[in-house]
Amino acid sequence: MAAVSEVDASSQLQREERILREKSGLADELAAALRDVETAETSITDIQNQLTAKDDALHTVENTVCEMTAEISDLETTVETTRSELTATSAMITQLHNDADTKDRSHQAIID
Repeated sequence: MAAVSEVDASSQLQREERILREKSGLADELAAALRDVETAETSITDIQNQLTAKDDALHTVENTVCEMTAEISDLETTVETTRSELTATSAMITQLHNDADTKDRSHQAIID
């Protein structure tokens, strides 16, 4: 009976050693998977930081475009105002020129 019990114990021991080897292999695989997850999380964080930086840069560009649009609008208003002023000045010059011509003709008529 002792021989059967030693065989059973030996078989049991071999099964337990095999199970331990399998568990050890699984633990190694799990540790490698966890390292992969940590690496992926770091990559995701880096990508999120890059996206945040690009988003910030985009907002800066949008703000600059808005400021430039406002400046262009102001310049367009200034151009229109200047154009109106030039038109009025041109009309006054034309009127002064016409008045001078009228006076010249009047003086010439007196001289003649």
